[in-house]
Amino acid sequence: MTELIEIGKIWASHNLRGTVKVISALEDISFLVGEKVVVKKYKSEEVVLTVKFLKQTAPDKWILDFENINTRDGADSLRNGIIKIHKELLPASEEKKSDSYLHMKAVNHETLEDLGIVTDFFAAPTYTILVVENETHEILIPCIDRFLKKVDMENNTLYVEILEGMIEEKDKKRKRKKDEI
Repeated sequence: MTELIEIGKIWASHNLRGTVKVISALEDISFLVGEKVVVKKYKSEEVVLTVKFLKQTAPDKWILDFENINTRDGADSLRNGIIKIHKELLPASEEKKSDSYLHMKAVNHETLEDLGIVTDFFAAPTYTILVVENETHEILIPCIDRFLKKVDMENNTLYVEILEGMIEEKDKKRKRKKDEI
């Protein structure tokens, strides 16, 4: 069986015709037009779709149209889906970047302190945010040069700069949510 690799995440619908917004760690995903991709949806359900159109909107953001997804409801059903492709489709220039940042270890670049594992990412209006978690803390790290200092794909490690106030204790976060309810 052919190995599937993660190349991006669907983070929103784009219009009423079924277009979706995608974040990808790859610089160029234009090779996907006409190709089949696997979208792993919520609760591990997977669906095979064919990409019929895509357009880059920012360095790590794209809009995609899939065949047979023609409504906003169809696009919304793919939200937070992970896009996977067969490894053979990946151009050689993109192969190292394909694992994206998920499951990478985040390390403070100054103290080399282990901060946790990247568990998720999502799009903000101007850049992507990485969610780094360990047993006691959650950190939201913008994917910009100011905070993301070095990406070491060989060792599966991100070296980041953390400012005071970026680290939030999980217990405090839960308590604040209860207080809001």
